[in-house]
Amino acid sequence: MTTRQVKSSALKRRHLLLGAAAACVVSPVALLSGCGGAEAIFIPFISFTFDGIGPGGLPISFFFGTDNASGCSASGSFSGGSNVSFKGGASTPLTGTFSGRSMDIRFAAPLVGFAAAYTGEFTDDATVKMTPVGGGTSFNVVRTGLRPSSCSASG
Repeated sequence: MTTRQVKSSALKRRHLLLGAAAACVVSPVALLSGCGGAEAIFIPFISFTFDGIGPGGLPISFFFGTDNASGCSASGSFSGGSNVSFKGGASTPLTGTFSGRSMDIRFAAPLVGFAAAYTGEFTDDATVKMTPVGGGTSFNVVRTGLRPSSCSASG
């Protein structure tokens, strides 16, 4: 093989590797596992009630609604009617966004003992870990119903 052929072969190999890497980075629906990542895009089933034990050891209930009638969407904003209630009584509206496994949640008027904002992270298909922004104690909430078969988790 001549020097010119070796350089040409190395250049072709580099283009092939860079092209494959670019396809994994650019494609929004690419399965990350096929590109060296850990999982596929996660589509949460959000439009439902999530219950748990919140600050002060008291029962807490979140209702997250979306504008997607199926309740299944990879990302978006929480719709009007989304709220949190403490001990099944007083409730306050919430706003925020979600993308894959992550949520950003804000309360217009936080209930006593609550932070004004939380980050949420799906730890599995039905459990969200709620972490107060700025410090405090995290807690989990769990979806009270099953994911409908029409809403694939995809990850």
